[in-house]
Amino acid sequence: INIIVYGITAPLAGALVDRFGPRKIIPAFVLLLAAATAASSLSQAIWHLYLLYGVILAFATSCVGSVPHVALLSNWFVKKRATAFGLLLAANAGAFILASLVEYFILHIGWRPAFLILAAMIVVIVFPLVAIFERRRPEDMGLRPDGASDNPANGQKPDARRGREELILDHKWTAVNWTLPRAMKTYRLWLLFFANFFFYGIGVYMLLAHQVVFATDLGYDPMFAAFVYSMTGVLSAAGAACGFISDRLGREETFALAVVSTLVGSILLLLTSDSASPWMLYVYAICLGFGYGLGMPTLIAAGADLFQGKSFGAINGF
Repeated sequence: INIIVYGITAPLAGALVDRFGPRKIIPAFVLLLAAATAASSLSQAIWHLYLLYGVILAFATSCVGSVPHVALLSNWFVKKRATAFGLLLAANAGAFILASLVEYFILHIGWRPAFLILAAMIVVIVFPLVAIFERRRPEDMGLRPDGASDNPANGQKPDARRGREELILDHKWTAVNWTLPRAMKTYRLWLLFFANFFFYGIGVYMLLAHQVVFATDLGYDPMFAAFVYSMTGVLSAAGAACGFISDRLGREETFALAVVSTLVGSILLLLTSDSASPWMLYVYAICLGFGYGLGMPTLIAAGADLFQGKSFGAINGF
């Protein structure tokens, strides 16, 4: 339920940030995220979790997570767009590291206090960062995309337009004011949509959602299973941090590399049938994690390359 609601509300989250800006939307939904997390600790029936964790927390996550932040970064970076997205998503993937810590809390103090600890972390760490530092575009702070200077040396042009012009292959395409309904009429958006849907929505996320229980069903210790999950996250963070490969090699070639790595990991998991070969889970975590991480900034950067504009938040959310 959480993943489905997150996906369904992602275009709305992007549209809200497009219209009202990050400084109004993101801090408010961070507080909602903290409230839903804390309230989940009070659940007395399964439908309470369906509502709090499955619906409210998922919508709040959509409004504070990668969807609005990708839209922000696309305004700040052009030439090294995938590199910037990769660093953002590396931090996002790095949250997998918390899995072992959360498992420790669950085993020693219970899942209710674990929810409260996570809620406190959201309020103490996340809220000040988004409330104080975030801006929609570099011009709001007197800066230029890609760090271009207003007083450059060597006679260079004083803004980032030159860099953008060099990257444009189809000026007629970039002259279009892309909105979500208009973008939905192009086959390029639907290719990106199904690449995301099958690679992440059905492929990677389905494995991530069940791999801990899968490992324990095979006879592995729960802490070992949580460690492998965290290891997957660490490698996905490493893969995302390699987003610069996409800027140098190209979007299509880099995504193909990510798919091959992910397939190798998936096949290894499929061949794991008992607890006698832990090395297979280690290699699975390495291959799937790295491929998963590398593919994320590549796909997102491809979308930003094609549909950058005032409605990119909604388009990227879709």
